[in-house]
Amino acid sequence: MKRLLSIIVTFFIVIGCSPSGGGGNMTSAMAMRAAPEFDLENVLGGRVKSADLKGKVVVVDFWATYCAPCKKEIPEYSALGDKLKGKGVEIIGITVESGTAKQIAKLLPEFGARYPMAVGNDEVSMKFGGYIGLPTTFVVGKDWKIYKKYVGSTPSKIQKIEEDIKQLLQAT
Repeated sequence: MKRLLSIIVTFFIVIGCSPSGGGGNMTSAMAMRAAPEFDLENVLGGRVKSADLKGKVVVVDFWATYCAPCKKEIPEYSALGDKLKGKGVEIIGITVESGTAKQIAKLLPEFGARYPMAVGNDEVSMKFGGYIGLPTTFVVGKDWKIYKKYVGSTPSKIQKIEEDIKQLLQAT
């Protein structure tokens, strides 16, 4: 019984915080859909606004403080952001189901976050197309259109996103 429980827990940690699975890319219906406008509270103060992100390639990661795969990806996104600094790329996190900005801010050092974190809400998550599990990550082009949606966590997700970014940076 303990072995079965261990297998089930490992399965959910690998694919994400969702019973529906994860790691998939967007459907063709998602391709080239405009990303939504938003103005959200930054966990560390100030605002995170879509208007400030336009003209850049943006990775928007929906995550929650209770989601182990989400927390595992945060230092990976931080490293990717450091690698691509000054190249027209922004990474932002949008926390959902995680409490107030003050509560989340206390946890960020523990997660290794070095990019903006915003407090999300149902409205903004639905405008992005919603999520069936966490983490859910969107890759948005310089033209402010959604090019990819990743649901869950897979071993090669960050590398795939980096390839997406390279392609979008080369696009005119």
